[in-house]
Amino acid sequence: LMLFIINTIILTYAQNEKDAATKLSRLPVESFWLCLSSIANGSCCLCVSIAIPLEFFNEDGPTGIIMNSMALLFIFTLDDLSGGALAFIGEDDESFQRSIAWEYALLSQCPVQLKDIIKPDAQAPEDLWSITYDQNGRLRNTRNPDALHGLEPGLLLTRVSLLRQDETSPLVQKDKDMDALVPCTRYQVVNGGRVLRLPGVRGDILHFMWMIICLLLQIIWCVSPVLWFIINKPCRDENAS
Repeated sequence: LMLFIINTIILTYAQNEKDAATKLSRLPVESFWLCLSSIANGSCCLCVSIAIPLEFFNEDGPTGIIMNSMALLFIFTLDDLSGGALAFIGEDDESFQRSIAWEYALLSQCPVQLKDIIKPDAQAPEDLWSITYDQNGRLRNTRNPDALHGLEPGLLLTRVSLLRQDETSPLVQKDKDMDALVPCTRYQVVNGGRVLRLPGVRGDILHFMWMIICLLLQIIWCVSPVLWFIINKPCRDENAS
């Protein structure tokens, strides 16, 4: 029973990670650390699922089985914001999602070059900034209105902005998933620096990785309780000499 419970918790977590892989890859974060964290979480899921029946072999009663299950679950949830180990941060999943949403919104309004919203001939501090928007609420380049930095001439290039459509962009989305309806964006920190496409290839990599992990966990979920029951309680012929 405990094998089914623990494996179900881990499998549900992995399925949620697989569903959120595309959303996670849309965040303006470094790809190396994003992939490394996903690999660590996936490895933890597989290792805990494999370690549970091995730990149960050494236990003779239900008390030890329950204690080992709680210990492995503690290790599994050690990096969760809502766990006790990270309580000093003062964040939970809801507040973290709210902070990420605010950061994403602010980066979409933060220009790559501050000089594009500064008046070079300003005589007073209150006249230094020149922040204007078009009818769609997008920042305009007041210093160089004819510059083609954004999607249209005169728009300001921000840290997070919509990706410009070209001849390689599909006219019709074949995927019916809601994530496919969200337009792709670009992330750039400095002018002339590396441009990161969001979600890009890393979204497909993370989704494929979690799909493989979910498949392995489903196999473990089905096989491990049966194998543990057979190996732990083998049928022996007591009359055999």
